[in-house]
Amino acid sequence: MRKMRKIRKIKIFTILVSVICLLAVPHLLQSQNQQDATIGQGEEIKDPESINLGDQDLYLEVMEDFENAEDWSVQSTSPIGDTKIMKLVQWGEIRSTGDEDIVPPNEEAYSLNQSPDNPNHILGVKSFFGHHGYDRVEFRPPHVYFIKGKAKQFSIWALGRGFRHSLYIKLRDYRNKIHKLHMGNLNYRGWRKLTAVVPGWLPQDTRQESFGKYLSFVSLFAVSHHHERKGDYYFYFDGLKVLIDRSKIDYPGSDIKDNW
Repeated sequence: MRKMRKIRKIKIFTILVSVICLLAVPHLLQSQNQQDATIGQGEEIKDPESINLGDQDLYLEVMEDFENAEDWSVQSTSPIGDTKIMKLVQWGEIRSTGDEDIVPPNEEAYSLNQSPDNPNHILGVKSFFGHHGYDRVEFRPPHVYFIKGKAKQFSIWALGRGFRHSLYIKLRDYRNKIHKLHMGNLNYRGWRKLTAVVPGWLPQDTRQESFGKYLSFVSLFAVSHHHERKGDYYFYFDGLKVLIDRSKIDYPGSDIKDNW
């Protein structure tokens, strides 16, 4: 009889824990969605540096060179371990591990050996992954980055350590909806330029820019692979850029905004 009561109590306790977890998960997801939806409201806006590519309407914008990487923030889903970011001096060359001829412009990636007085800096991210395939670490800029024009492609230099984790970019469209694009897997050793082509289904309407509504960059995040071990992982990044088509936004009077 006592054994039966003990078993019954264990079953009741298990059911209660399950119910609590089911109630808590939607709340956590809603909190995250609300946080993503409010990013950019009341924050400082930063205009990236634009480079014309020779085409009259095609521009390459340097969204972040990470020279002020210490201002970025980081958040991990893992409650244990150490999660932090660090601004680091570039040691050695940034050169593609798949094709050594692919390198960033020299003036953007001078190593400490090449320019001791003014070396390039990169973003370093450290986090602990405990749940295989579920944990992720997300890092956000201190400013809001509005994409003025139609974004075609995002790119970033990422240092791989041979682990199979994945990198994503998070965007918010002019309707305040969040979109996540896969930039690539980190299953390689060395530097590699990862890219994400902006799909046609992602809402971009340059007519909305006259109302002050743009596609904007929210964050980057790395997701753990379900076959990798638990433990600390380190990520390094440089040169976040976006390719933009501005063929439909530059015309006489386009600077006048319909948001008064």
